[in-house]
Amino acid sequence: QADFAVTRPGDRQEYLRVTLENGVQGLRAVRHANQSSGVLSSVSQSNALAVIPPGTTLAPGDSVEVIPLDFLVR
Repeated sequence: QADFAVTRPGDRQEYLRVTLENGVQGLRAVRHANQSSGVLSSVSQSNALAVIPPGTTLAPGDSVEVIPLDFLVR
């Protein structure tokens, strides 16, 4: 479940750095404030990537696909 909004639909797939946390209704993806490609601290503090397909908007509470980062290093 997204704990953030994406208000502008992009024209390409995006991967946002998020932290998965336990919420009342299951896991929630909390977006890191700085998504700049030059900032690696948000990668080191994240445990997943939220997948935002092209043309998609999200509101808090919407379902969002995530890729756990520990899955990528197996």
